[in-house]
Amino acid sequence: GHGSDSTVSLSIGDETSESEDILGRIDEEELRCSIQSHIDVLLFEADEQEEQERKRVRFGTLSFRLFAITLGDNPGCAQGPPLTIEWDHFATREMQIDDYEEHRPWRRSNQKLKISWWDRRSMLRDQFTSLEVLDAIEAVRRVREQRLQTIERQRYEKVEILTQRFL
Repeated sequence: GHGSDSTVSLSIGDETSESEDILGRIDEEELRCSIQSHIDVLLFEADEQEEQERKRVRFGTLSFRLFAITLGDNPGCAQGPPLTIEWDHFATREMQIDDYEEHRPWRRSNQKLKISWWDRRSMLRDQFTSLEVLDAIEAVRRVREQRLQTIERQRYEKVEILTQRFL
């Protein structure tokens, strides 16, 4: 609205002249509202940017923990001794994520992630006797066998339940 008849003039140099008036006749209230609107928009944009920066996930330093490998008990190991890691780590290495990404090795295929039974046995040779390794191999074989029996039993139980419903 037009609340006042005051004019706002911008002058070029030292002279103020209506013919050189850049803004022309603008109601002071309109100018104040317009400036406040621009300020509000700038504040809103600054708040939005600050909110976006707070929500951004940033990674700086990676910590690598090194664990000793030991004889395990995972029945998923089909052949040879199973491996696992110790509970406590023995070393830590820190690295900036950008350095890691620049120097990290290529990702290995699933096939290359598998360790042969012979290599696993060699890794354990200095820590465990042959008898301890054979005992671990036998223990996981027994667990695997028990799991197979459980699966078979469950299959027969389902057949039995279905048979009882129809009798």
